[in-house]
Amino acid sequence: MLIIKIILKLQIKFVTDLIRQCQFLNRISVALFYLPKMESADTFWKAFKPDDPEFSPYGSPLVNSYCHAWSCTPVYLIEKYNL
Repeated sequence: MLIIKIILKLQIKFVTDLIRQCQFLNRISVALFYLPKMESADTFWKAFKPDDPEFSPYGSPLVNSYCHAWSCTPVYLIEKYNL
């Protein structure tokens, strides 16, 4: 019975360590994917191609998104009307 308990504890530790490693790798992959999006960004991206940082769905790299006004409107209204 003692051997079974030891084996179960080792299996639980192995699985726990594996989950931690996967979580760490997942965080790294998310950071590597989003890091290029954050370089010199001042708004949310509607379309993003990591291999083409100058890509814009609007035909100009100066305009990457027209949703900035939509994303900042709630902050403006909360501040203005003390919501």
